Amino acid sequence: KIFPSHLSFNNILNPNCYSSKLFFNNYCAGVVFSLCILAFTGIYYTLVNISGFYIAYPQLDLNQMLTYNPFDLDLIVVYLITSGIFSSFSSILPFVLLILLFYLLTSSKVISIFTASTLFSIKGALDTDPMFLGSIYLFIVGIASGYMLFRYGILSLFVSAFSVLVLSDIFLYFYTSQ
Repeated sequence: KIFPSHLSFNNILNPNCYSSKLFFNNYCAGVVFSLCILAFTGIYYTLVNISGFYIAYPQLDLNQMLTYNPFDLDLIVVYLITSGIFSSFSSILPFVLLILLFYLLTSSKVISIFTASTLFSIKGALDTDPMFLGSIYLFIVGIASGYMLFRYGILSLFVSAFSVLVLSDIFLYFYTSQ
């Protein structure tokens, strides 16, 4: 076996795994990791503000949100959940596949995590003004995500990506004063 059993998609889709201690521990690890990423994101934005560079802060997409009935809270929650699931899968799957491909080629976890994090940090920081600050931020998050992948499995990485996306949107809703 090349990968541990908790990395397989078979265990994610198996209903018996949802009641196991491993599932609960991986889920909790994903939530804790997402809170750490949110704290690190706050530190990153503070450093960018102090350095004097301009960066486009995340904003609510009111066009998409208001296509639903703004007075129906259930539809807004459904929108948050579905957009969080889609965004987490679209951001995590290429990263995980690249790490696992490098791991199959090199048989080294360190080299595969480092290489995938470097590639994704350069790609993801192209829209920021100080590209080197964005690259450093994404590289550190990528290294930590690679560790989470090999230590706790793909489920904790999906939970953390989903939690970061949804919690960051929820924090933005607090600033709308509505």
